[in-house]
Amino acid sequence: MKIFLEPIGLYSRAMVRIANALREYCPESVSITDNVESADLIILYVIGSSQIPLAESYLSQGKQIAIVQCCLKTAGGTLSEWINLWRKCAIVWSYYDLTSYAIQEYKRASITSIEYNNYIECVNFYHAPIGIDSIFKQNISKIQDRERYVITTGYVDGTGCEAITDVWKAALSESFRVVHIGGEVARHGEFPEAVVRFEDVTDELLRNLYMGADYVFSLRYHEGFELPAAEAISCGTRPVLFVQPDLIHHYGAIPYYLKECQGKELINEIRIMLSLPRSNCIVPDYLVNQIRFRFDWQAICKGFWASLMRNAREAGNTNFTGTRTEDTANANV
Repeated sequence: MKIFLEPIGLYSRAMVRIANALREYCPESVSITDNVESADLIILYVIGSSQIPLAESYLSQGKQIAIVQCCLKTAGGTLSEWINLWRKCAIVWSYYDLTSYAIQEYKRASITSIEYNNYIECVNFYHAPIGIDSIFKQNISKIQDRERYVITTGYVDGTGCEAITDVWKAALSESFRVVHIGGEVARHGEFPEAVVRFEDVTDELLRNLYMGADYVFSLRYHEGFELPAAEAISCGTRPVLFVQPDLIHHYGAIPYYLKECQGKELINEIRIMLSLPRSNCIVPDYLVNQIRFRFDWQAICKGFWASLMRNAREAGNTNFTGTRTEDTANANV
């Protein structure tokens, strides 16, 4: 079977990391192609409802589809529409526990148990996080006598999606420097001179920035896996996230959590946090190792490929060969 796994018409650092990891840990029985037209199966990275007609188009051409569901709550479309698409997919991977979301929809729709079997249980869900690249798993060197700074990440502050400028105001008022990794938030307000911005940052520089920071802020309203949080923890730095159940499931109690708010309320909460002792921002080694194990790319990809291949065999697809491996879906890798 030939599989196309590069993001189509989209780009994010997380999508590229997923594609690279799937390629690196691809089993011998799978062939990766760079030509979408020759592919038997296409992996789609979902951030919006525009991927629904795209997926349906590929399905109508006789191709198989696998989905990496990066967004759900802000993706547009109804949950019922997504479920109808998921049922047609070879596998649906998400950091969300999509089975629980589908069950909620099943209960809301009050469908019968027989309909439930056809409606949800046939979906091949794979519940797993995004992994941490090896460059962020090197020895940690935290410098204690440096000038203090925090990192913000994101692209769309000012649209109600991300809290970026509120972090800047709080940090600068507490005499912290600010490093911003992401796009030009300046379209929603001028960059303060004290904010240093990086966009096309190398992983090596990103790792060093993580290690040197006091905190890494990934404050996205509504949803977002916040890969910088995992990478920051692996570099020994505590991330700051909004309280969201799906994030807590993967990150546990390691991050500093803030309730979703904005403006003066959020600024005050951040200022209180920044006044805590410096030791609060450092993640101890045993928790760093715990996160590195939980977000291990090899285990995550092994689970993905095993689940995909098992599903293909059960569907009678002879394009997949090879021995069966242990499916680690939902194993909380």
